[in-house]
Amino acid sequence: MVGRRTTGAARGALGIGALAAALVLVLVLGDWPSGVLTEFWAEHAMLTNVVSSLLFLLVGATLVEWWIARQDARRYRIIEVTAYGAVARAPLAARRALWGLLNGGTGSGDADFGIREHERTEIEAAFARRGLAPASELEIVHRVAPLPPDVERLAVLIGDERWRRTALTVIRRAIDSARVITARWAQVMLSAQRSAETLGAIGVVIEDLRRVRRILHELSGPGADPADVDRIRAAAIAWRTAFVHAADAYEHIADAAHPDTHENWTELLIQPADLRVLRVRDGTRESWSPVYGPDRPPAVDLAFLEPPEDPQPGSGSTGD
Repeated sequence: MVGRRTTGAARGALGIGALAAALVLVLVLGDWPSGVLTEFWAEHAMLTNVVSSLLFLLVGATLVEWWIARQDARRYRIIEVTAYGAVARAPLAARRALWGLLNGGTGSGDADFGIREHERTEIEAAFARRGLAPASELEIVHRVAPLPPDVERLAVLIGDERWRRTALTVIRRAIDSARVITARWAQVMLSAQRSAETLGAIGVVIEDLRRVRRILHELSGPGADPADVDRIRAAAIAWRTAFVHAADAYEHIADAAHPDTHENWTELLIQPADLRVLRVRDGTRESWSPVYGPDRPPAVDLAFLEPPEDPQPGSGSTGD
C-alpha cells in the first residue's frame, strides 16, 4: 500500500538519522572536551577516514530518505483525497435519492445519482395527485425556501402505490450505486487513515436504505394498509434515520478530502431535532458514528394524523 510504504520510508529515515546523530555524539565526546580519543584518531588515519566517510553516507542517506518520504506523502495525499472524494459519492447518492423521492426538485445528470427522467416525472405526478409542491434542495440551502416537513410528506406519499413502486426502484439503485462506488475504491481506502470509519459509515447507510426498502415493499404487499399509523411510524423512523446518516456520513467523508474548503450543508437539510442530536454526538466523539439505531430511534411526531377532538357538550355556542 502507498500509505504503508510512505510510513516505512519515514521510519527508515528516522532510524538512519538517529544512528548518524549517535555516531556524531560519540565522536564529539571522545575528541572534545576530554580529548580521550584524540591521539587514537591521530594514529589511525585510515580508520578516521572510514568513520568520517560512513558518517557522511549516513547523513546523506538520511536526507535522501527524508526527501523520498516527503514526496511519497504528497503523492499519497493526492490519491487519498481523490479516494475520499469518490467514496463520498455513495452517501451523497443516498441522500439525493431520498430527498428527490420525498421533495422533488432539480436532479443531476450524474449516473451515480440515479433518479431518471421518467421516474422524476412519476414523482411529480404523485405530488400533484397528493397536493404537494416540490421543494428544491438548492432553494433551501440558499435560504430561499423553508425546510419541508419530512414526516408529513412521507405520510401523504406512502399511500400512493405508483410512488411506492418508483421509490422501491430508486432506493434499490442507490444501494447498488453505493456498493459499486465502495468496491471501486476499497483497495485504496484500506490504507487511508480513516478507512475503517469511512467504510463503516457507508455500510450503515446501505443497511438503512435496505430497511427503508423492506418497509416500502411490505406496504405494497397484499393486505397491507398504508394508512395504518404504526406502519407510517415505522416508515418515517426508517426514512429519517437513513437520510440523517447519509447526509452526515457524506459531510464527514467529504471533510476528510477537503477539510479547509468543504461546505457543510447537513445542518440546512435535516430537521432541527436531528441536528440537535448530531451536535450532541459531535460534542462527545471525534470519529463518525451513527446517531440512531434500534435503541435510539429519531423523534417522529405523528400528531397531525390524529383526528380533531370532538367539542365537549355545551362548549359550542348556540344561536337564538
